[in-house]
Amino acid sequence: MPPGKPDPSKNEQPDAPPSDRAPGGSTAGAPADTVPVFPFRLVDTPDFGLRPPTVLAEWRPVPPLPLADRATNGNAASAGPADGPPPAASPDQGPDGGPIDGPTVVPDGGDRKTEDAPPPPGTDSPPPATDVEGEETGDGAGGGDAEEENAPLNRAPRVSGPVHLRDVTGCASLTIGLADLLRNAVDPDGDSLSVRGLSVSAGTLTATPDGWIFRGDPGAIGRVTITYEITDGTVSVQQVAYISVLARTSVTGSGGHDTLLGGLCADDIDGRDGDDLIDGRSGDDLIAGGRGDDHIVAGEGRDTLSGGDGDDMLFGGSGNDHLSGGAGKDRLFGGMGNDVLHGGAGDDTLDGGDGDDLLMDGEGADVVRGGNGDDRVMAAPDRADDSYDGGEGHDTLDYSASTGALRLDLANGTAQGVAIGEDRFTGFETVIGGQGDDHFIVGGNAAVLAGGGGRNLFVFEPAAQPVTHEILDFHVGDRIRVSKYDLFAAVGDGPDDRFKDVYGDGTDDGPAIRFRHEWVEAMERTVIEIDSDGDRNVDTIVALQGFHALTMTETT
Repeated sequence: MPPGKPDPSKNEQPDAPPSDRAPGGSTAGAPADTVPVFPFRLVDTPDFGLRPPTVLAEWRPVPPLPLADRATNGNAASAGPADGPPPAASPDQGPDGGPIDGPTVVPDGGDRKTEDAPPPPGTDSPPPATDVEGEETGDGAGGGDAEEENAPLNRAPRVSGPVHLRDVTGCASLTIGLADLLRNAVDPDGDSLSVRGLSVSAGTLTATPDGWIFRGDPGAIGRVTITYEITDGTVSVQQVAYISVLARTSVTGSGGHDTLLGGLCADDIDGRDGDDLIDGRSGDDLIAGGRGDDHIVAGEGRDTLSGGDGDDMLFGGSGNDHLSGGAGKDRLFGGMGNDVLHGGAGDDTLDGGDGDDLLMDGEGADVVRGGNGDDRVMAAPDRADDSYDGGEGHDTLDYSASTGALRLDLANGTAQGVAIGEDRFTGFETVIGGQGDDHFIVGGNAAVLAGGGGRNLFVFEPAAQPVTHEILDFHVGDRIRVSKYDLFAAVGDGPDDRFKDVYGDGTDDGPAIRFRHEWVEAMERTVIEIDSDGDRNVDTIVALQGFHALTMTETT
């Protein structure tokens, strides 16, 4: 009998595995109702030969087969007695005679894990997997690292460049949404993104339920940087957004009949040609109507309005506005505030409204009304007949631009001269002459006068009620006429101790006139007192700024 072969007559089993096989490879002493399972591996030797296979044996329980199922397939001789132990399985067979799923074949010394063998018949789950050294693997303590290695990696959000938000003007606010700040950001994993840690280089950034509101600092112009982080909840990246804060916003018409609307801040609005309707709204606006009959409303702020050619209507609004009508029959209304109105060429109408306004009529036969406040009307030497009304307040009519001689009759409200034509005026408390030899006629209403250049004559008519007049610039060459007497500054006389000089005694046809010097609020002035009707009561006072030694002569 060849060695290693079993003798059927002696009921022998196959030889046990060599001594270098894994312990337990022998079938001797196997537990009852078990079957051996022989996983194995082949190991290459350095000389490319094969060593005998290493057999790892383990015993797995097998449920007994029913009597009716034993040795029914023609293999009864090898199945053994029905009531005895089952025959030993060969290394290539399982308990049912089929093949066994063995371990993965690896080079000697490898550390790969074996594949799980299929569960024995009658078991609910496979046995624990074993590596080549016989240690268990799987969901136990030894499997955590494998799970971590196989877990998917979270990738950081990506940005493709800075975000450029909409430009704003200095006083405007800008609403910023989350989508604006995430404009150049993507997440490679498709995760939802959010922002955090926002900071701004200038101005203020206020959070709202819908995002954020940016407001610039007053007078701050230029680029503002918003710095923030974009995060997917795990990893974050830095990002910046830029806002350009502009000094003004430009609005331009089409050249037709446009309706143009400004913003809440300073605007540059150009209507161009056509009959335009323009509303500057808030802010210090610069508005040009261009050609055509334009209707311009400045709104709030310190606005500058130019009507251009055409018959324009300009409304200044509540700020200190500058209105210029340009050529044409223009109507200018300053509204509230201390406004400057310039009619320009054409027969214009100017109304200062409330506030202390400066009104310049320009060329043409103009109608000028100062309105409420202390207004100043600059009369143009345009040879046209104009009408001026100072309105309420202490108003000034100024003819200083005229170079020729003027006759300014305050008693009758007329002004005549080659340079100015024949104007009519009322409601002015101060009248300023031109650069020539002017003739002032002063009635019973108090007046403040300035002769300007030239040798001026101031004539004071008798007043029904006591009244005080003032001359701001009386100088050598000027004269004051009261009835038949002229008073003028004596050349070469200086201050002396005389309290008063008296001319006339009021007993004849002439008035009694006297003058004196006094200090009022650190200002020296010369006071002339006139008793026009000889009742020994002063009815007219003329105050001259500065010290003047006066001389009186009788006119012929």
